Amino acid sequence: GATHRNTLVTLAILGETYRDTGELARAVAILESAVARFKDTVGDADPETAAATHNLMLAYLDARQYARAIPLLEATLKPHRERPFCNPMEYASWLRKLALAHGATGAHELARVALEEGVAALARPPLAPGAGALRLLYDLSDVHLALGRPDRAH
Repeated sequence: GATHRNTLVTLAILGETYRDTGELARAVAILESAVARFKDTVGDADPETAAATHNLMLAYLDARQYARAIPLLEATLKPHRERPFCNPMEYASWLRKLALAHGATGAHELARVALEEGVAALARPPLAPGAGALRLLYDLSDVHLALGRPDRAH
């Protein structure tokens, strides 16, 4: 039936397939349906709901629907913020995506905050600042320029 777990998984896979082939409008529509059905059928805490929601967030980003992606990005970051000793590279990568989404919606100050948080995460031991931190610093410089603060750009 329409709410059977295997049907829902197939629907989510179809949405991922459309995303992978660049059919973003179809991907978004199907993944929105899959997420809603997963939530109604198995709840928010189910791993399949989380996976479909994650793929919906990526589809929103690919489709440049940044305002719709931001709440899902924030939800992705929540466990990282609650566990400060998580994978800093993964955390910084999600913060960069959040910053780019904020920047695309004109929220440059929020983009700056996210990038600075990412740089700080990459500077924590056992990591030494490397290429990932350098990329975030370049992004941070761009945000400072967009905010009209050339003196703060690196």
